[in-house]
Amino acid sequence: MREIRRQSPLGAVSAVALTLLLCPGAAWGKPTVTLAPEFTSGALGGPGSVNATVRVEGTEYGGFPPPVIGVVMRLPAGTTVAAGDHATCSKQVLEQVGPSACPHGSAAGPVGEAVAIVSFGSERVEESAYLESFFAPGGELLFFFDGHSPVSLEILGTANVAGNVITIELPLVSTVPGAPYASLKNFDFHLGETEAEEESSHLVSGVTLPGECPAASFSWSTAVDFDEGGSNPPEPEIVEAAVQTGCFERQEPLRSRRAQEARARQHTDEEAVAKKKAEEEAAINKRRQEEAELVALRALVKQLQEELHAAIRVGKVKLTRHGLLITIEVPEPGKVTVTGRGLKKTVETLPGGTHRLVLVLTKKGRAERRHHRRIKVAASDTVGARTVTTDVEVKL
Repeated sequence: MREIRRQSPLGAVSAVALTLLLCPGAAWGKPTVTLAPEFTSGALGGPGSVNATVRVEGTEYGGFPPPVIGVVMRLPAGTTVAAGDHATCSKQVLEQVGPSACPHGSAAGPVGEAVAIVSFGSERVEESAYLESFFAPGGELLFFFDGHSPVSLEILGTANVAGNVITIELPLVSTVPGAPYASLKNFDFHLGETEAEEESSHLVSGVTLPGECPAASFSWSTAVDFDEGGSNPPEPEIVEAAVQTGCFERQEPLRSRRAQEARARQHTDEEAVAKKKAEEEAAINKRRQEEAELVALRALVKQLQEELHAAIRVGKVKLTRHGLLITIEVPEPGKVTVTGRGLKKTVETLPGGTHRLVLVLTKKGRAERRHHRRIKVAASDTVGARTVTTDVEVKL
C-alpha cells in the first residue's frame, strides 16, 4: 500500500481566522502573497473554467516562506463549483494508488503546476510538481501535488466548497525525517473545463460562471494560512491578497482553443516540412548541377590532355637553296600537312616521332626570298577525326 508522508493537517480556516485578515501582522515578518486569476473560457451564466496562480515570497522559514497549511480561494460572486454529472474520486484511492486510479471524468480541471521548497540532503532546493484536482464524494474537492525530482513529494489537500468559496486544508509534509517541512512557493489552480469527447459539442465543466459582471469588473481574493514556525501543532498566520479583473462577453472553450492551437501547429509543421522539402530539392538540384559541371570539366580536361598529347610541334627551320628544311615532332602516327605562303603544300603520313621535311618554294616563294620576306608556315597533324595545328614564322 502506498502511503503519503505527512503530519496532522490543520483544520479548515474558520470564519474567525478570516477576520484576522483585518488585524495588524505579528511581530515576526509576514510572507507576501500575490494572486493572478482569470476566467479562461465560457460565457456569463454558462459553463466555463477558472485559472488562478498564487505566488508566495518570504524568508521567515530558514530563508524561505513558511509551510502553507490552508488556502481560502474566493471566486467572483455568482461562480459555482459542483461535480454535476462528473464521476468522483475518493481520498483513499489517491492516498493508496494515486491519480492514475481515479475514474475517468472525475478530474475537476486540467493539470496545473506548483513549485515547492524541499530538503535535499542538507540543502533546501526547489521542486516542480504537478497539481491535479478531482471531484470527491460529498461535494468536496481534492488537490494532489505530485513531485518527483529531486525528491519524491506528494501532498494531498482536501477542500470544502460553499458557493464561490473554496477552503483547502494542506498537511505538513517532511521529505527527510527531522528536516524542515516542505513549503509551497507558487501553485496554479485549474478548475472547470475538461476535455470533451470528440463527438461531443458541449463544454464539459463543473464550474458555472456568474450571470453578470457587476461594476465592470470581477473581484477575486485568497487567504493563505501559513504555519508560522513550522511547528506541530501549527501556529497559523494568515496573509490575504485580492485583485479585480475585467469583464468579458465570451471566452473560447479550451477545446476550441486547443483545436486552433493544433491547427496552428499543424500549419507551422506543414510550412516547416515544405521548407525542408524545398531546401532538399534545391540541394539536390545544386548537387546535380555541380556534378554536371564536374563531368563537363573532366571532359574538357580530357580533351586538353588529348590535344596536348596529340600536339604537333615545329622545331628547327633551315633555309636551303631550293626551299626550307623543317624539323617536326609528331606524338603519334597521323597525316601531316604543311602549308605556307610561297610554299608548295606538303602532305606526308608519318609515324610518331621526329621527322625532317623539305618544303619547296614556289615561284612566288622564290620572289619572297629575294626580298627576305617573313612568311608563316602552318603544320597540322590529323589522327582519325581529330586535327591539331601549329604554326611558326620564318624569314626567307
